[in-house]
Amino acid sequence: MKKLGWFLLALTGPLLGLSVPAQARSATNAPYTWVSSKKVRPYPTYFKLGQPKPMWNRAHTKKIHNLQNYPRTTWIVQRKVVLQSPSKIRDTYYEVRSANKKVHGYVWHGNLSKGLNPNRVTAGTLAGPPGYAVDKRLIDARLNQQLASLFPGTVADKKLQLSANMLIPSLSMSDGVMTCLAYYFGEASEDVLSFSVNTKITKSANFLQAQRRQLSRALTQAGLTFSSFDRYRIGAYAYPKNHAKYGKSVVYLLAPTDR
Repeated sequence: MKKLGWFLLALTGPLLGLSVPAQARSATNAPYTWVSSKKVRPYPTYFKLGQPKPMWNRAHTKKIHNLQNYPRTTWIVQRKVVLQSPSKIRDTYYEVRSANKKVHGYVWHGNLSKGLNPNRVTAGTLAGPPGYAVDKRLIDARLNQQLASLFPGTVADKKLQLSANMLIPSLSMSDGVMTCLAYYFGEASEDVLSFSVNTKITKSANFLQAQRRQLSRALTQAGLTFSSFDRYRIGAYAYPKNHAKYGKSVVYLLAPTDR
């Protein structure tokens, strides 16, 4: 009997094994069904940066967008829909469109937070990498150029300058978001030299004189001078005169690629 039992198990095992994937395929291919749908008064939501999350088509059969690719978008909820999965699990989805009405789809409700996207770009906002933006009123391009002029022979670099401009928002970003320098320069960001001034000055003080005095100390400690950076790329940011931190600044320097 024992031998017969083992024989039958060996014979039927593979057959049973063949039927399971077939059932799984059938369940996987089954469509989502709409249980209920309720139109709502439109309100704004946004996706917090994190793991990639999908936006679906109406039938929930195709991922049409990745929410992570829209870090500054405000999504307007138009309808709440309860969908039932092939495994009979019901959950709530939002029918949403982008604020500019160019993107439309369905998103699981747990992937969106209520409110305007804090990283949205407006006419008065300068955008950096995903998750970074700064009020243009906090940027004095003329002051930044004066600061960079202390380093003769350097070449203005747009990405370094943008990274310097993002000094303010980057100070408040979580550790889980990559820095601007790493975003723009990858591994080369480790070669970026950074010098900063952490002393505030009065509005009546001589800006360049104060910057030269503070920066020369840091350069001397590193065995360098203002003239040590011929053909280096540069980005420089100083808090504007109308800011409480006027006098504080940062300078980014990166050696030319042909060195």
